[in-house]
Amino acid sequence: MKIIDVRRCGDTLTDVSFESNLRDFQADLRALDAPAILNKYVYADHCDVLLAGQHTSLKQRIAGKFHISQADVVIVGSAKLGFSIAPEKRFREFGESSDIDVAIVSSEFYVKVWYELFNYERSGTYWEHAKEFEHYCFRGWIRPDKLPRSTVYPFSKSWWDFFQSLTSSGEFGPYKIRAALYHSKHFIDAYQRLCVDQCKQELE
Repeated sequence: MKIIDVRRCGDTLTDVSFESNLRDFQADLRALDAPAILNKYVYADHCDVLLAGQHTSLKQRIAGKFHISQADVVIVGSAKLGFSIAPEKRFREFGESSDIDVAIVSSEFYVKVWYELFNYERSGTYWEHAKEFEHYCFRGWIRPDKLPRSTVYPFSKSWWDFFQSLTSSGEFGPYKIRAALYHSKHFIDAYQRLCVDQCKQELE
């Protein structure tokens, strides 16, 4: 199976093998340090499964919805690279059942949601995933699947409805679009660097 690599060709599709992309990445793992890998692969302005126009449009739609900068929206995971670097899916190729994962990196937005959740928790309303939420919040990461689903907390439904609408539009392919919220680049760096360091160790 082959993937479409549009990293250097704008809106022109160039057919490049998954094996070739992975081989290049693994060569860079041996030659470059973790920050250089992150800059070249994770934070570079490309996305392996989207054309340049689709990539820009997706970031614009998300930024507009949450009133943040387009620069605060980063496509991550296997949709970004063409393969995963997460521990449980390491080097697995992006496929038809894969998601397009988005990281929203905004201290202002994060704190707004955090304050709302603090007040929600203090109200005494039942929150099934409160402890799991705290685990990730300590790491500067808000996972939407750990948010309250109560009608008293409408932000959760608004979040899921928005990303479901992006998925259902078909504008970005037949893939689910999912997102998480990070307090700052420091915290997304910490998670992505952990994955890169583990990839490096695996090759040694």
